[in-house]
Amino acid sequence: MAATTFERALSLVLIHEGGWSDDPADPGGATNLGVTIGTLSLWLGRPATRAEVRALTPASVAPLYRRRFWDAIQGDALPAGLDYALFDFAVNSGP
Repeated sequence: MAATTFERALSLVLIHEGGWSDDPADPGGATNLGVTIGTLSLWLGRPATRAEVRALTPASVAPLYRRRFWDAIQGDALPAGLDYALFDFAVNSGP
């Protein structure tokens, strides 16, 4: 697959993941671009702050999405279309 396949799939996933949210009823807590404070903490190797979650950008979350989800499903080896579908599923349900 072309190097841009991940970037295209990520842009589609981020449309559905939305932006900043800190709903007290959401068990994931502070979330931005689909990345919860817990996921960011794991990624950073230390407790993340709400401000760090709020400051996330598509460029800053791309490496996390690539390693945690795209690489886990071997997205570069999948046919176009299937790569995006499995990537989206991995983001929402786990790789």
